[in-house]
Amino acid sequence: MSIDLMSTEPARGIGEPIPTPHWDILVHRFVDKLVFFANQTRNPQDIHDAWRTFRVWLSSWIDYNSDDWRLFLVWYVFHWQAPGAEVAPGEKIYSIAEQYARENSKEVSAVEQNMLTVATGSPMDFYEIHELPELNCIYIKSLLLGYQHSYAFKELPEGLKAGDIFFGKLIQFYDDK
Repeated sequence: MSIDLMSTEPARGIGEPIPTPHWDILVHRFVDKLVFFANQTRNPQDIHDAWRTFRVWLSSWIDYNSDDWRLFLVWYVFHWQAPGAEVAPGEKIYSIAEQYARENSKEVSAVEQNMLTVATGSPMDFYEIHELPELNCIYIKSLLLGYQHSYAFKELPEGLKAGDIFFGKLIQFYDDK
């Protein structure tokens, strides 16, 4: 009997969910797949143009050892829209991830489709971390858009603490109830 570790379907006859690999592994695999797709379908200059846009205030030379290289790759596949892309009037310019899903819909798992939908639809914002010790949780407040997200974390990710402000996206790939 083989078990598909990528499945989130219940195990047959047992009623227990099949274990899913850690989310960080799934995200890395999907981003790597999207970067490979971009390398196959985009002009080689595209990633250089995206890098210069992403690091507009810093060096324009690609630095694969940069601390933000992996962050750049995520931004590149989920958000980059090449300037001057040719589309019909009124037609949407798709990100690399959206283009991949449109062209390879049978190869995109439900988990990957969910990642794509959430990652491309979540706004960038400044967020402030607040602690609610009486409820043993934290909440994240959007400083620009004005909404709040509550999360029941026992501890914050390494390097973050209550009172910190960060710029980024809040992405929830699954409902952890």
